[in-house]
Amino acid sequence: MHKKEKHLGSPLIIGKSKIQDFEDIKLAFDRRLGTWKGTTMHQAGRTTMVKAVLNSIPTYQMSTFKMPKKMLKKLDTAQRKFWWGFKYGNGTNLVAWQNMCISKDHGGLAFRDLEMLNHAPLTKLAWRIHHQEDHLLSKILKAKYHKGENFLHITSQKHNSSWVWKGIEQGLTILQHKCFMEVNNGKKTMIWKDKWILGHNALVVPADISHYQYTFVSELITPDTSSWNIHLLNTLFQPDIVDKIKNM
Repeated sequence: MHKKEKHLGSPLIIGKSKIQDFEDIKLAFDRRLGTWKGTTMHQAGRTTMVKAVLNSIPTYQMSTFKMPKKMLKKLDTAQRKFWWGFKYGNGTNLVAWQNMCISKDHGGLAFRDLEMLNHAPLTKLAWRIHHQEDHLLSKILKAKYHKGENFLHITSQKHNSSWVWKGIEQGLTILQHKCFMEVNNGKKTMIWKDKWILGHNALVVPADISHYQYTFVSELITPDTSSWNIHLLNTLFQPDIVDKIKNM
């Protein structure tokens, strides 16, 4: 297999130069822009061109790979120059591109932020791996990168990992910050590693190392009455946290 061989435009082997591996995306941008000169179109037409054509070009690769920031910057520059109708690469940006990516309700034009566009499918991929543990991909990744460790609770980055896994780590980081657990019976919700307390959007930190002996939220519930063990809650948590748990 040649190191530059690709499948559906995606590199099969990721080398040291990530910019070179994904250069085809930039070339695809240039080919589209080569036949559509921004100076001969009004801005409404250029807006449609950016949203419907240019933004869709890298989505396939973005669904699997974390795009190099330098590459995303190149793509943003190409879009920006096209929209402003630069002549011979020269022109003036009257509004910052970041402000153009803001929603129309807040004064922008709702252009896609390519970095955020890359984060979305990677987070979706991490979500699928978490929920589909019996899937072949999930089993392979578990055997290689987090054997004996729950996927959602991975905290340290793996060294010498593939570029695909680095993208999954990016999505997992976002998932960990946004994911909130529904308690139900508490047998799968971890006290110290999951966000599960309504009104408290951070992990709970134990006051004493001995509190780590309690692992799952189900241990905080009295089996006979299915109600909170108030005495244990007062032992493990601060009063304000206890009040939030009791009101759940």
